[in-house]
Amino acid sequence: DDVALVDTNHNGKNKRYQLLGGSSPASIGKFVFDPYLLVLSEVQKELVRVTDYASDALVLRLASHRTVSKLHELNSDDIGNTAVTAISLMFMRCRLYAVNSRETNWWVRASLSYMSLLWFTSFHNHRAVGSYAITMLPNKRNMWLETIAVLFLTARDDVSRTRGLTSECNEHFYGMIRTVMNEFNVMQLIRLIDKTQIRLDAIFKGDLTMSRSNATLKGYSATFPEFMKCMKEEASAAEYCGPVHVNLERPAVAQLWSNVHRIIENTNTLMKPFLALFGVDEHNGMSPLLSRPTNSPDDLKALTEEFFRPPPKDKRDYTPGSSDVTSDIIDDGANTTGAAEDEDASDGTGNADSIAATVTKLVSNFISEQQQQEEDEKNNEEDDNESEKDSAVEHFYDSGTSIESGEQVYAELKKMCGSTSISEMSGSAMNIMQLLELGRSEGDKGSTGFDSKVKSFQQRWFRARGPTIQNDEKKQAPTEEDASSIYIERDSLISLTCKRGKASSVEYYRVLAFFTKHYKKWYPSYDPQRFLWDKESKDVRCLVRMLKKNGSSWKEEQLEKDGHFGPSCVFRVCSMNEILSVGERLVGDGVLL
Repeated sequence: DDVALVDTNHNGKNKRYQLLGGSSPASIGKFVFDPYLLVLSEVQKELVRVTDYASDALVLRLASHRTVSKLHELNSDDIGNTAVTAISLMFMRCRLYAVNSRETNWWVRASLSYMSLLWFTSFHNHRAVGSYAITMLPNKRNMWLETIAVLFLTARDDVSRTRGLTSECNEHFYGMIRTVMNEFNVMQLIRLIDKTQIRLDAIFKGDLTMSRSNATLKGYSATFPEFMKCMKEEASAAEYCGPVHVNLERPAVAQLWSNVHRIIENTNTLMKPFLALFGVDEHNGMSPLLSRPTNSPDDLKALTEEFFRPPPKDKRDYTPGSSDVTSDIIDDGANTTGAAEDEDASDGTGNADSIAATVTKLVSNFISEQQQQEEDEKNNEEDDNESEKDSAVEHFYDSGTSIESGEQVYAELKKMCGSTSISEMSGSAMNIMQLLELGRSEGDKGSTGFDSKVKSFQQRWFRARGPTIQNDEKKQAPTEEDASSIYIERDSLISLTCKRGKASSVEYYRVLAFFTKHYKKWYPSYDPQRFLWDKESKDVRCLVRMLKKNGSSWKEEQLEKDGHFGPSCVFRVCSMNEILSVGERLVGDGVLL
């Protein structure tokens, strides 16, 4: 069977929203990825509330040493959530580095890619709010296939740089011709191809850079100079290639398996006790690659086929003896027509008033988004003007100048996996991120570029008129203090209806993060950081974690084998209108303020 090595940067961008976004929680073991820690750490807003969705560079700047350092310096009391947040960003960076770096040993590439797969496939499966789809599952499957391709390709003696084997070149080509002409027909595309070929010949023969300023590079173009630098260099020495010479007259898998199996076994030995520190075991989300043996290619193939079937139900999310658990599997949402992930379900009756109200809301939202986009573009132009002198090629994937640098990364990862305390994790992740960013920049060279600023079809035809409509965050900002008003902030104690199959009960939760709409996606709110409790509002979502009463204080509900609650009950994303009551604010070990 064939496995494609897709552009790993796409999986990175998808994973970013699954971790940051307010569609569903991103929980692993006993903890959850807490995006609000990034807000409290004062991570740059554009990295968290994303505007440039196509840019690979923004993912790398989010998953960076600087971000993890801020998390470490925050010194939050939520040690477990902080560790999960920092390590998730670290493994995201490791995964991108494994495929895109230039000077890395083959077994380091394979090990980093496989380690990150074990981490991310151990996250729980949560459904998106208002949808039947499981948020992380499609991307987990993409990462699974990508990792298998990396494991087998890197072991070959004719593969030194896996980056040239992905579909990234297609993305850069498409991005490059879109900078010349935003919309084109077939005849225009043929001319664009000729024009682009002339430019590429000039870049390679004249050793030119992509642009005079890196600040003008957006979207796919943000990492294009670094990609071209990688492609212009000569093929790496044999020390970067794998040890196996593949005889094309025999099946390649059988020749490569012994090396691949050694990587799998060594990495499993490291990662299993490491994940156990976070509460990951066979009954609490452990990756199938850890819980099942892979002694042959057939075992790996069987695991892959099983992973692409609908996942099994977690019986803790249903009442004992419920008819809802008669089936061992749940629908993964691939063939359903449920409510859209980020759209509110319609409850209108279809009359003229409800239709008019819906149209008015859509137009208002569109105008607001266009104004926000113009404001973002204006801010970006100001930033560009300030950094026009920076024409150096920014290297995102260089780790030092020798093969030993990648081995140092792996050595630090082994050291982190051998830790016995979660409190040490964020510091270890910070050290690893620092090693991953020991790059260098190019000097000034001549440049060639034909970038042009164009407006989309909607931007050309729809323009805002009249007074400015405030965005969601500004509308939510409190203006006057009212003694009767109730506000919700981080660490507030709230109650929600918890459904387990057909049964339901009222449970208490701690608020961790807030999400508001930003370009039709739910991202963490930067301002305000507390919200007026509106029992009818669907404009704000909250990431919450279940608590249980313990004397006069509150403790976190733990996920245990045969426990009373499962992951979908313990970790939730809810809308403001789902909150039944709001209590006091929690501090320390669950003591009320």
